[in-house]
Amino acid sequence: MFVYVAVAAPWSTDLAHLEIGFRRRLDTVLEALRSDGYTPVVSCTWRSAALQDVLVQLPSGTQAAGGQSCHNRVDGEGRPAATAADVWDGGLTLGLFLGDPRTMAAQVGFLRALGRHADAAGLRWGGDWHGSPSAWSAHGLGWDPAHVESGRCR
Repeated sequence: MFVYVAVAAPWSTDLAHLEIGFRRRLDTVLEALRSDGYTPVVSCTWRSAALQDVLVQLPSGTQAAGGQSCHNRVDGEGRPAATAADVWDGGLTLGLFLGDPRTMAAQVGFLRALGRHADAAGLRWGGDWHGSPSAWSAHGLGWDPAHVESGRCR
């Protein structure tokens, strides 16, 4: 039985706000990362379309407008059912948010492992997205390397 808890904030880190099939695959990825010695922390599961529109305006923000992101998905009853998540080793920090080069460099090994495990689980990884240059390009990563999403997302 699914128990719904209202989301008060415009975003959530709650794994219950993920579509169940995607969540199962993500759980596999998170466990594999833990087995590798990392501390994966999901920094975002679901977020509102309004917040998505704010993030589009940031220089290093998302490229999907509100309602177009897999983070914005809801089920038939309007409950969060995202098919994307953002994952960092130890969680999202101010240094990562601000693009501190040393903080970013410290995440590279984790992000590459995230990509390998996401691929093995049949998920898409934002580190493969090289269409737009980003601060991650210097590390050989695509523009959103903490992002994983369902293959059914688009």
